[in-house]
Amino acid sequence: MLHRGTLWLQRNDVCWRCQWRLARRPQPASNSARNQVVHTPVARPQQSALYATASRSRHAAVVTGLPPQTIDPAILDPTRPIRQRLEQWQEDHGRPNEAELRAFENFPASGDVGNYTGMLKFDAGPDDTAEDAGRNDQLDPEREEMLTVDAFLKPGDVAEINVAGHEPMLAVFVQQLDHRAQFFSGSGRWCHAKLNQIEFAIPRCISPALIDPLLPYLPTKPEEIDMQDATIHAPTDLAAPVVQALQAVGHEAEEIYRRNASVLDGAYSVLADQSRTRMMTLQQTARTLLAPGDRAWTPSSAVLVAIRRALFRNAFRFGADTRSHRLTNVFSIRPKADVEVVETVHDWIRQYQEYQALLTKSENGEPSAMSDGAVRFKRFVEKARRIVALSRQHRDPLFAIVGPSKVGQDSSSLRTQWGEEFNSTDKRFVSFLIAWALHHQFQGSQGLHSACCFLLHSIGLYTNIPASGDPPLPRQEELDVGSGHLLLQELGVLGPHENETMYNETLMLPTVRMSRNLEMLNSKAELTRLNPDFRDAMSHLRRDWGKLEVYCIDDADAQEIDDGISIEEIGGNAGGCWIHAHIANPTAFFDKTHVLSGLAAHMTQTLYTPERTYPMLPTWASQKYFSLDRNRPVLTFSTRVDSTGQIVERKIQPGIVRQLTRLTYVQLRELMGEAEPVPSAKLVVGSPLPSENVSPSRRHTPLSSNQLQELQRMSDVAQKLQQRRRVAGGITMNRTVIGVRVFGNARQKGYPFFPVSTDRSRIIHGDPTIEVTCSEAGDTITDAFKSSDIVPELMMASCETAGIWCSERNIPVMFRGTRENPRMDVMSFDQLQKQVIEPYLAKHGKLSHAIELRLIAAMGTGVPSTTSIAHRFLGVDSYVKVTSPLRRFGDMIAHWQIEAALRYEAATGQKFSDSNSKDLAFSQRQMQEALTSMYPREQLIRRSSRWAELFWTTLAFSRAYYYKEAKLPDTFQVTVHYVPPGGPMGTLRTIGYLKDYAVQVDVEPCFNGEELKLGDVWECKINHINGYVKTISVQATKLLSRDPEA
Repeated sequence: MLHRGTLWLQRNDVCWRCQWRLARRPQPASNSARNQVVHTPVARPQQSALYATASRSRHAAVVTGLPPQTIDPAILDPTRPIRQRLEQWQEDHGRPNEAELRAFENFPASGDVGNYTGMLKFDAGPDDTAEDAGRNDQLDPEREEMLTVDAFLKPGDVAEINVAGHEPMLAVFVQQLDHRAQFFSGSGRWCHAKLNQIEFAIPRCISPALIDPLLPYLPTKPEEIDMQDATIHAPTDLAAPVVQALQAVGHEAEEIYRRNASVLDGAYSVLADQSRTRMMTLQQTARTLLAPGDRAWTPSSAVLVAIRRALFRNAFRFGADTRSHRLTNVFSIRPKADVEVVETVHDWIRQYQEYQALLTKSENGEPSAMSDGAVRFKRFVEKARRIVALSRQHRDPLFAIVGPSKVGQDSSSLRTQWGEEFNSTDKRFVSFLIAWALHHQFQGSQGLHSACCFLLHSIGLYTNIPASGDPPLPRQEELDVGSGHLLLQELGVLGPHENETMYNETLMLPTVRMSRNLEMLNSKAELTRLNPDFRDAMSHLRRDWGKLEVYCIDDADAQEIDDGISIEEIGGNAGGCWIHAHIANPTAFFDKTHVLSGLAAHMTQTLYTPERTYPMLPTWASQKYFSLDRNRPVLTFSTRVDSTGQIVERKIQPGIVRQLTRLTYVQLRELMGEAEPVPSAKLVVGSPLPSENVSPSRRHTPLSSNQLQELQRMSDVAQKLQQRRRVAGGITMNRTVIGVRVFGNARQKGYPFFPVSTDRSRIIHGDPTIEVTCSEAGDTITDAFKSSDIVPELMMASCETAGIWCSERNIPVMFRGTRENPRMDVMSFDQLQKQVIEPYLAKHGKLSHAIELRLIAAMGTGVPSTTSIAHRFLGVDSYVKVTSPLRRFGDMIAHWQIEAALRYEAATGQKFSDSNSKDLAFSQRQMQEALTSMYPREQLIRRSSRWAELFWTTLAFSRAYYYKEAKLPDTFQVTVHYVPPGGPMGTLRTIGYLKDYAVQVDVEPCFNGEELKLGDVWECKINHINGYVKTISVQATKLLSRDPEA
């Protein structure tokens, strides 16, 4: 029986009124005791709130040694209204006990709370944060890039919270707790969601003054409480204003939806293109649907909520990058042709399922006539079985990917053997599988996901695969999207070594079908290539650097040269020197409306992977016109440093470099007299590595004594600048990086691109050579200075110069800085410094690895801003990236802004100020919009680059471990770098690094139950390796070292 307005419990779906009736109903005796009379007194369970959840532990329900509990006779008085009796019961027996309050740091005293209700924990959908929550990004040399969602969520912001199986609900953001954000919902309950699962928020919707009174009644240690069993709740009189405000927004959105139902329900047919993906923001979508042609119309928050609900009901048709969608509000609208294919195939699968159901019900057992869709399904399944059976003669299935070629050909003999052709029906099934298993378009669409699993089940080759090998090859145990990925590889649709990460739709790479906008940009760029007509907007201001020697130091395989460095001594009493960073200057030759600017904005930055590079700018433009070379234009960032290493003056000026010397880091190390580092570990699978061939353009002629002196002088200055940062609180990370190289053939690094094959099946024979090396291993934080630190230190000084120069003029650019770490399990930097760091250094003279990790976490979280913000991690007051305009669009924006200010100052003779902002390329508002759309994409690209390295690393270890292509030790030393707050929870994993290889691994606790702690060094054995999810799982077997004071 349903009671309107009653509170329903999550586990057994029985309201408290029915539970009360059931509890009072006479219980039938068991058969064994039916005729027995028991006189032994039984201790009465402790009473609690009538509507507390019934799923509490039985052991906790029986309490001994308690005084007998008395019940107020007024509660039993049948003449009193039931509501009054229940309120009296709640007052007497409904208070939470100490166990329930233990997780509350600021819980109210007993008697302060008048009304408690059961709290439901809302599932925010698939836990895709586990992959990054434990990825130990705090050790990334580019850690300033990291961003948490709460950097933009403030108390009072109203967000949509995903609820499994239901439409999103509205809730107000309260505070951040560890990795989760805490919200208060419109139903009067608190809930938590992962930070990057918040896809939509309304800023400043509810006054924080209404939220503050709720804080004493909300938990602050959610990892220590059973969310489903908590019965603590805020008083209704305090919660009512917040609940009413949330409900008002929801009701207004519902009313808007009702008034415009015909338009909103048909949104997809209005917005979608027939054959190309369209990208639209939520505001553009609202304007197109509800105010077509009216550019001045601005949608209200309630309108945006209504639009999102319309799109939510068409989840497959509208895609979004969930990690950044709250900031960008950009939707990808799938082509009508794609949707038609998916719906057609889904219908064919349904027809076959109906045929099977009729066949099962048939009394005579004779099959009924199959529909056209069922016939198509059956024929594709039969063809898939043939192709997969042939594939397994050449490659074993290994989790959700295929293993190496059984023939054993070397990498130089990569070749393609073509198989059966796919007819028009097969192509539709293949496209259906690609949408599911490669592009992950069916997330949240359970019907489509189930249809795909049914297809795999019908093929019958993806469950109960016999184990073989020593150690046994791991197999997929359940049908899921990984099984679909394996099917695509075994059909030959996807190559055996293709990195699935590169097919992420939100990356918008050539590996995925282009959007209509990108297709137009590429067409225009090709026309521009024929006649670039570049004109230098800074020609009248350029300084000719003449005979000043500029040193370009980069890796041997660098595709474009962004920067060079030089030194200019200052004579006389002043002393010191000018350090110049000469940066490529493409933005002087085209503005933000140019087609190359559009391509750069689309890519955001160059993506580097071991198999190939995806450049931000077309190669013909960057290498032929803008990459640093003799007689090329530059934008020079100059920093004057005195003899003590202090910066006394800064300057930015356009120029032209005439003298240029190219060096690699290896050559620099030799010139500086440093010993060649010995790799701590090296793993190679496949054919022998090809010999190193240095391009003639990268070979350097012997340097003069003056050039060697300049390099040494720059090294001395860089070392002083590093010490200056360290005094300011900055730290220097040990550049211990894993190097991954892939060779598809013996002549060239990289791996050839095998496009998705939708026309016919294929088998690709041979495997690439993969090399995994760790250049050096040591302390996480280091005071040592090496020649490889010269360029990074001078580039940081240049970025600091750019930041301070722009800050002094109030120029909006993309400043990078840090803010206090919002995680409650992380001690503040000042607290850690006083309570841990200083006493530890006084006692030991050096920080342990565990203390280093805690220090890094306390340094803060990186955030972007359009105004200057200090960067504690680097130890600088202001920081703007400007040194890679050929590889980062954010640097291009900074150059446009700086160039506009330089032109203004040259024309007027006055220092630029924000009152002249009309002369800039980007206004403050435009810069904020660019930041919110560009910054999440930067994170996506960096994350994809890191995942690409993990993919090839796990592939190499998999081939070494399962196929014995290289010798691996029986055990590894593993340093624990990340332990989830409160221990492992759900899919949050303990993360470690192989000490010799610097390879990330998931660490399973030791069988004896000993706890894993931050900074521990354990002896571990490999459990399994999964190339699909890019994880190496190890089992801790023996504790080798631990810092007891950490």
